[in-house]
Amino acid sequence: MLKMAQKLTLIMLVVFGLLAISTFNHVACSRRDRGNADRPPCTTTPCSNNGPCSTPPCSKCSSHPWGTGTCTY
Repeated sequence: MLKMAQKLTLIMLVVFGLLAISTFNHVACSRRDRGNADRPPCTTTPCSNNGPCSTPPCSKCSSHPWGTGTCTY
């Protein structure tokens, strides 16, 4: 039988494992789920820095960990 400390350690490992798995899960919404707004064509330009995002009204890249990897304004 497992002792109490071993059980708590096992539970902690399972909880931290589930938290670690959830941090790697990246879900991107589809074009259908973005609503009816008419966005400028520059918002579909893929980017990793602000270089390709120079077409107005876009001015910056949404490349942070929760970003879309496309130009934004």
